[in-house]
Amino acid sequence: MPQNFERVLLTDGPLCHCVPVCNSRLDTDMLLAGRCGLHSLFVLTGCSTLKDVDTKRSSAVEDERKQVPDFYVPSLADLSSLLG
Repeated sequence: MPQNFERVLLTDGPLCHCVPVCNSRLDTDMLLAGRCGLHSLFVLTGCSTLKDVDTKRSSAVEDERKQVPDFYVPSLADLSSLLG
């Protein structure tokens, strides 16, 4: 786990585990969430696609499987419809 991220988790305690890591890259943000045991929300506005998610899901490499998000939305604009 990256040292700065670990510091945030220790400082803010359990609340950090309730808020998903949200971004559009599988190989950085979703991997961070997977490695740290946090929920992840993948936004389909970046360079990664759902086809990439399917490829990662069936990978034999553990770090690739950790890149599979818990949730996804087409864009951040679509997030409000899920919350309300």
